[in-house]
Amino acid sequence: MRIWCETVAMETAASRAVTTLLSRYGVDPILAVQPGGEGELPLALTRLRTEGLRPALWPMLDDARGRWGSAWNAPAFAAWVKQAVGACGSAGRGLEVVFDLEPPIALLASALTYAGRRRSANLAPGANLSRTTTKEALDTIGSAVSQLQSEGYRALAAVAPLVLLDPSPTVAFEPLGRTGMWQAWLGTPVDGIAWDGVQVMAYSSIVRGWSRGLLDRRASIALLRRSSEAAVQRYGPRAGVSLGAMGVGAFGDEPVFTSPYELAQDVAHARAAGVNDLALFELGGVLARPAPELWLEAFCAPSLAVIPKRSLRAMALWSIGKIASRAARRWLSVPHRAR
Repeated sequence: MRIWCETVAMETAASRAVTTLLSRYGVDPILAVQPGGEGELPLALTRLRTEGLRPALWPMLDDARGRWGSAWNAPAFAAWVKQAVGACGSAGRGLEVVFDLEPPIALLASALTYAGRRRSANLAPGANLSRTTTKEALDTIGSAVSQLQSEGYRALAAVAPLVLLDPSPTVAFEPLGRTGMWQAWLGTPVDGIAWDGVQVMAYSSIVRGWSRGLLDRRASIALLRRSSEAAVQRYGPRAGVSLGAMGVGAFGDEPVFTSPYELAQDVAHARAAGVNDLALFELGGVLARPAPELWLEAFCAPSLAVIPKRSLRAMALWSIGKIASRAARRWLSVPHRAR
């Protein structure tokens, strides 16, 4: 059981009040760190480990350089991960390090604005990022992962559910850089890297809220359940699912859970699908609620008895996404197309 810590200051996340709360429920923090904040890591990690918690590190660039790792910033992102890990010193020995793989934040914000969602006022404009090929990004990020693992760290990927729609990664496919269509389109290579774990960001409240009425609560649960099942099928015991949202994140206006029961339902469906590694997004939202204990109890309590939710809209969208990825593979497999 984990919890993302994006909007909470590192000092707060490692405070006695918060560590006592997290220890009570056995929830391990995933600490976000951006350039300029790495100096706080050794003390925060030491405090958390002293309280019996197992923190993970979540390096992110500044927003102007894309924030998350992708084909737009892979060399800079890999270099920052290495720098952030190095800043931990002996306090970071054996850490789990999260590679958050998403398109640049400014690009996503523009896409969401185009889709009709109000753009958040707190987003800085992006720099003129130049995209490399997906294969180059895969090689850069894969090399960074291998280097960390050789030094005793564990590497986790945080990925969008869309990557689950790509065909099985068992067969290399060079025209798409050894990845499927969705990974190539997003610029976030996942297949072909020996991750120790893969966290699928299946945020039902965001799916529902940003669908502009296309998907209701029932449909968002159906997509969560299908994503969880697909993650287990694809990654086996390495599969993890991130649930949310409890509070706003980088965009500043993410839709959130309306009750602890919604969170408990999501936990139950992910566990019923066979997922044993769950993360909650995010700590700032939990602490901002009048009774944070209720939310952590919903996250950690024995799962409810649930049956799969059925939604024709959700399943239609899932099927269309898989068909599109397979069609792209067939299209690019034609010799004159591949050239």
